[in-house]
Amino acid sequence: MCELGYVTTPTVVVNAKDEPAVIDYARKSANPTVGINFQQTLRKTKPAPAVALYTSTGPSKSYPGLLKSDIMAPGSLVLAAWSPKVASVQIGLIVNLRSDYNLISGTSMACPHASGVAKLLKGAHPGWSANAIRSALMDTANPLDTTRNPILDDGDSFNSASPLAMGTGHVDPNRALEPGLIYDATSQEYVNLLCSTNFTRKQSYPSLDHAPMIVPNHLPI
Repeated sequence: MCELGYVTTPTVVVNAKDEPAVIDYARKSANPTVGINFQQTLRKTKPAPAVALYTSTGPSKSYPGLLKSDIMAPGSLVLAAWSPKVASVQIGLIVNLRSDYNLISGTSMACPHASGVAKLLKGAHPGWSANAIRSALMDTANPLDTTRNPILDDGDSFNSASPLAMGTGHVDPNRALEPGLIYDATSQEYVNLLCSTNFTRKQSYPSLDHAPMIVPNHLPI
């Protein structure tokens, strides 16, 4: 954190007091350089993982009988490729810095991890449906952290995370390859579930007076 803004990538920020000296050095030096020395790298942190403070929790708002979330995956300060056309760091109101990489947190990072594992499972088991893959991921997820204790919830005073926060646990790609047992579901079963809610047209489409009847021919994970 700096006085001018929040910087999430390795950055050198020069304050107004040092600015003249830095500019003078840059102008007069034949080969001006700047470096960053990292003081410490933390590995094998315990306990980890934990449910992030900003995690959305279940149950499903549209149907409380669904115990969302399904699963958790790495999503906090993940270093990944970033479009250089989009600013990765903003300092103040007018300074935008660009980079080929960025540290991002949230579902935007956790979803690619889970989706990538799902793609690998599809390659190993071509005959599996999307629901079979989801079942394999959920049935083999790890509910324990690196201390072999229940995963903690940062947003709940570091108490043990409930299934409504972490789903069945942290994704485990290796175990998901051979889950032993999976539960599949067809599109018709989802249609039956939707019909059982007895939603009216107005509840389903509150902004439309004459909503179309839509029956999906496929359902995502």
